Amino acid sequence: MAYLTQDILNLALIGGAGVGKTTVAEAMLYKAEAINAQGNVDAGTTVADYRPREKSMQHSLAPTVCSFDCGSRHINLIDNPGFPDFIGRMLAVLPAVESVAVVVDANLGVDSHTMKIAQYAADRNLCRMVIVNKMESENVDLEAVTEQIKETLGSECLPINLPNVDRSDVVDCFFEGSSGDTNFSSVEEAHEQIIDQIVEIDEDLMALYLEEEELPAERLHEVFEQSLREGHLVPICYTSALTGAGIDALLTTMTRLMPNPTEGNPAQFVSGDTDEMSIDLESSDHVLGHVFNVVEDQFKGRMALLRVHQGTLRNGSQMYVDDARKAMKIQHLTQLLGEQQTEIEEAVAGDICAIPRA
Repeated sequence: MAYLTQDILNLALIGGAGVGKTTVAEAMLYKAEAINAQGNVDAGTTVADYRPREKSMQHSLAPTVCSFDCGSRHINLIDNPGFPDFIGRMLAVLPAVESVAVVVDANLGVDSHTMKIAQYAADRNLCRMVIVNKMESENVDLEAVTEQIKETLGSECLPINLPNVDRSDVVDCFFEGSSGDTNFSSVEEAHEQIIDQIVEIDEDLMALYLEEEELPAERLHEVFEQSLREGHLVPICYTSALTGAGIDALLTTMTRLMPNPTEGNPAQFVSGDTDEMSIDLESSDHVLGHVFNVVEDQFKGRMALLRVHQGTLRNGSQMYVDDARKAMKIQHLTQLLGEQQTEIEEAVAGDICAIPRA
């Protein structure tokens, strides 16, 4: 599918080890029909944990890019390791994305490591959301988990959907004005909390809201996006990646609300030691890209994972790495879905791709 910069969604899954990031990614790929069957971490059949050591350890050890289409959006989803020892690998990914989803295990809540990496994302001005996974677990108090998220990650964390009574699905609290019995709180209360939060940043909307006037949907969407960019709102979604509950709603939230590269807060780069670089995503000027990881491929050798920040990268393009005097010719430009590679002709500004390295 041909797509523009405005169609792209770059999002990293971050969180502690064992919270279910890889399973959430797998469930999303399955629901979006990017894969035919949902794999399992224990069986070593997931898309993201394809490396032999990851299969044997049943844990992610390196970032994995999963590029797929969902509706009108092209999603570059990056699954990341959760062990504290590998925090550097996760941090290297953050300049490549506009958004992160902090995955929290409903059984464990937010630990100190999760707080730390969530703060790293906030410090980089990334749009954030929270995924409460494993909501199907018995004897879990989801309301208490939600309150702990607000206490540790900030009061701006608010549910955009809620688990239904038996936690077999979720009930929308923002898009469609749904109704239904929820596991805790209510649709009306959650909806009101979101509106209260986002109108705070717009005086005109706040005045309409206080006068109980109807709020224009287009304006609401604008202030929602602004709230995400400013960290004034962090949506919470609930999922059971194993059963698939809440995954459709998660994809809807991501594709309808999370920013494309032109809407997110731009990454900051410097030229030389201190000079800030000006990057124009919509420019047809020369290509500027950033290699955020290097992976080993059994057939192509070392491959660089590249975020295009300006211009359009094409097969046959000549690029300079750092201050090298000799240009490198780009060949075999690919998109990644785990270890699966699909050759592409070009990568537009905002996209993530892979190129072989000498």
